[in-house]
Order: sequence, then C-alpha cells, then structure tokens
Amino acid sequence: MANTTAIDAYPMEKLYVEASTLCNLNCTMCMRRLWKDEPIGHMDMNLYRKLIDEIKEIDTIHTVFFGGVGEPTFHPQFEEMVRLAHDAGKKVECVTNGTMIGPGRIERLIEAGLSQVWVSVDGFDEEVYDTIREGGHFDLVRRNLIHINNLRMDKTKYMHFRTGLTFVAMKDNIGQIPELMKFAWRVSAADVKMTHVLPYDQKNAEQALFWRLLYDSAYELRPEDRDKTMFGTEGYRNNTHVDMPFFDINDTTVGPLAHLFKQPSTFSIMGDPLHRKQRHCKFVQENNVFVRWDGKVTQCMALLHPSETYLLGHHRVIDPYFFGDVNESTLQQVWDDPTYAAFRDRVRRFDFSFCTSCGGCHRIDGNREDCFGNEHPTCGACLWAQGFIQCP
Repeated sequence: MANTTAIDAYPMEKLYVEASTLCNLNCTMCMRRLWKDEPIGHMDMNLYRKLIDEIKEIDTIHTVFFGGVGEPTFHPQFEEMVRLAHDAGKKVECVTNGTMIGPGRIERLIEAGLSQVWVSVDGFDEEVYDTIREGGHFDLVRRNLIHINNLRMDKTKYMHFRTGLTFVAMKDNIGQIPELMKFAWRVSAADVKMTHVLPYDQKNAEQALFWRLLYDSAYELRPEDRDKTMFGTEGYRNNTHVDMPFFDINDTTVGPLAHLFKQPSTFSIMGDPLHRKQRHCKFVQENNVFVRWDGKVTQCMALLHPSETYLLGHHRVIDPYFFGDVNESTLQQVWDDPTYAAFRDRVRRFDFSFCTSCGGCHRIDGNREDCFGNEHPTCGACLWAQGFIQCP
C-alpha cells in the first residue's frame, strides 16, 4: 500500500480498549474457539496507565469503550481501569456477558465512572441461553440486570446509568425475539442492538440468517439514491421500487408484508430509503481506534486477531493487521502515521473489490489481496462493512 505524506484530517473520537482476551464462558459464536497458538492475557496496567495519560491530552477522544475478544470484567483491575478513564474526562462504556457485574461490583463500577454497560444476552430461558453461552446461566444475568434496574429506581445517583442489550440472531434463537423485547422492558434497557452471527465455522454459517440478502443483493439503494463516490452503477439490477407507509403489524398484515419484503425490490417508507449500509465501515467513519490487550493498534474488530469466516461457499482465513504499538509509540503517533492515514482514506472511499456480490475467486479465501490490487488488509468481503454485523 502506498504511503502518503498528509496527516488524516479526521481526529480520533472513540478508543476501544481490549482489557483482556480471557473469558469465563465458551460461547458458540466466539472466534476464541478457533484459536490454537494465539497468546491470551490481561492488558498490563503500566501500559494502560501510559495510554490513559496520553489520551488525557487528546480532547477529540470522547469515549473509552472496553470491548474486543474476551470479557473486560474478567480483568482483575477492571474497576481501576474504569476509574482512570473517567478521571481522564472520558465517557466510559463496556460490553460484557453480564455474569460478573452482580450486586456490589456494579455499584463500584458505576461509582468509578462507568456510564453504560452492554450485556450480551442471546437466549431467554436456561436451555437456549446455556446452549449458546456455554458456562453461563441465564438466571444469573437476569438477576444482575434486574438489580441494576432496581438501583436506578431506588437511588438518584444511579439514575444516569444506561443498560443496553446485544443479541446475536441465529436460527437457534430467532424465535426468542418476543422474549428479548419483554426482557428489555423488564430491565428498562435503553438500547437493544441486534446483529447477525459471524460465520467463524461451518456450524455458525449454517446458523446465519442473511445468506439470501447477500446472494440477492436485497435492501439496496436504488441507483438514483446511491452515493456515486461509494457505489458504482455497474452490476446492479434496476428492480421495481416500492414506497409505502407504516402499517399496523397484526394477523391481517404480517403475511402480506412478509411476502413483500421477500421480493428483491428496493424499498422506502414515505420517501425515506429502507436499506442496509454497504461498503461502509463504521469503525473508520466514526473515527474509532482499537488498542489490543498487548498494546498493538488496529482499526476494527475484524483485524484484532486471526480468525476464519465462511462466505459464498469459501472458507476464508482472516489475518490480523496492526498499524503500530503503544508500547513503542504514542497513540497519536500511530494514528498520524502516513500508512495508517492512507488506509483510513481508502476505507472511506471503500476502494476495494466487490467480493460479497462477486462469484468469488481465489483471492476471497483471505484478506491479503483483492482484485483491485489492494494488499493486506483488504475489506471488500467484510460483513461489518456490508451491513450484516454490528457492535456497540
């Protein structure tokens, strides 16, 4: 990839910190199940303090988000990590499996400065939950979330704290969406974020619920609505466009509407396009940056660790990629590196091969190169960028 001399005009806004790659569960859809020789551990606190000291001086970073692969609350000094980020003037959030935020600990985390917790709940009875999240217990998570809700109602100082739920939709749990919403109301969740399962192995590929959307290119924008800097018009079918109002969802409407949305049409609601974002990287567009548990810096979830996916019948090997290391440089120096800035610019333009709408070739088997001549890392087959996978 060619270097440029210009520093990216877009500043960092959100810092993702992978506090740990250790976890107390063994979830069926987690990439950790495929790791063989991948080192695991907790982020060193001296490294973390160095990172926090640096971002105190970066006013554009407004949020520190503890995420990545692993359970942040498993870090033995997680409360101190939260406090240091909060004392640096940053909003602090995390995603968690919810098993280690029980009474006492959640109070300490909120008082340390945690402002929102996203709890991953993919089943709402013991059988479904335990099948997906091996080693977990739904009743424990349920009680922890009810306790948080009771805190907010009983004590004014906890009223500001927000709870979000994340739900990985798959064949085994899609029927639990009504229970998801009941549960969200029961615990007063401010947000529910649903995503598709990322097909790390053949079993998860069989669980996925988006293959028709991928193959049929459904829920696209019609040609006249596309941003021509991001989408060409070649290769797109000009299907019938349907513009509609909202409807009551009931026994009378659900069947006809389901039939309508199964069509390979483009849709809008009272003129506003109804579509999935394609060739759009949230992590770049929102000026995010990831620091892995060992200090290596990258742009997104997909590049944090080695992984595998299945796409268009191909088994893909995804190699991680790092733009620097905060053990050796400051985070700002890594961000300003011309190679990193050039990569972000390329992703904003999404100048990558159309791998998800192509018949597939040998290059789709990894992220080392693509048909446009891009070298590692390539993003054309990324299911985050194609509107199927999302993270808090």
